[in-house]
Amino acid sequence: MLTAILVILTVFCALFAVVSTRLLHATLWLAAVSALVGLLLYQLGAWEIAVIELSVGAGLVTVLMVFAITMIGDPPATPYVSRRTLFIFVVLAMTMIAGMTVNSLPTPHDVVAEPLAAVLWNVRGLDMAAQIVLIFAGVMGVLGLLSVSDDIVRVRASRVAHHPTTTDTTLVTAAPEIDNSMMPAPLDRLEKEPV
Repeated sequence: MLTAILVILTVFCALFAVVSTRLLHATLWLAAVSALVGLLLYQLGAWEIAVIELSVGAGLVTVLMVFAITMIGDPPATPYVSRRTLFIFVVLAMTMIAGMTVNSLPTPHDVVAEPLAAVLWNVRGLDMAAQIVLIFAGVMGVLGLLSVSDDIVRVRASRVAHHPTTTDTTLVTAAPEIDNSMMPAPLDRLEKEPV
């Protein structure tokens, strides 16, 4: 019974992820799909895959997508697609998928589930350490992207501040303080140095 409820909720969230017109809303619906799939996998006995799905699918990927959406912004509106047509297509596709998989499922049998803490830290401790390293690497990558974009803004501001022919005074007055290491090299120095 719980498995059927999780499948129905997963399909419901997936439909809303497809139908959603804003990227941020679609990302949040996809995070819900990932979390429900993780719960479904745990319920079916695939504990390791459930942990990976929760940490990567519902965690890291969602954070990176939200970060990308906030950095870039929502794209302009796309041409109108009838929600009714889209809904009918999605329902037909889900019906076909459900029909093909229901007949191929083995008969259920009782599975004794171990406690979650025992699975995570005793049985799959190395996998959890790898997941922690992956999440840390993803966060450090995002922070690295932020610092690179910040350096680009500083270099552009310094170029605007040091060219007297620029007519945009707001950029000159709003330029941040920079040290000499970020200054562009003089042209005569670039020509004389060997390559």
